[in-house]
Amino acid sequence: MTKHLLTVSLLFCTAFTRAQTGAISGVLIDPQNKPVEFANAVLLNSSDSTLAKAALTDENGSFLFENISQGNYLITATQMGYEAYSAPINFDGSTLKLP
Repeated sequence: MTKHLLTVSLLFCTAFTRAQTGAISGVLIDPQNKPVEFANAVLLNSSDSTLAKAALTDENGSFLFENISQGNYLITATQMGYEAYSAPINFDGSTLKLP
């Protein structure tokens, strides 16, 4: 049986502007609102799917991508036993909350 990551598995995803780069952070949770520990969080350039950043979530399900340039990205989250999640992100350097 495969568990599903919450439809909106990225809560409180925020971006902070520093000069022309920023940071994207978020929290992965499961359908029971429990953190998804040690999941792969990957940020891909949407134009060619090249790797921009990758991180593992911590014991609280939190991840952080730093030094991110403005642009269009695809964020993906995977963990064994869960269905993969992905969503497009248009990162403009302002605070970002994903629905």
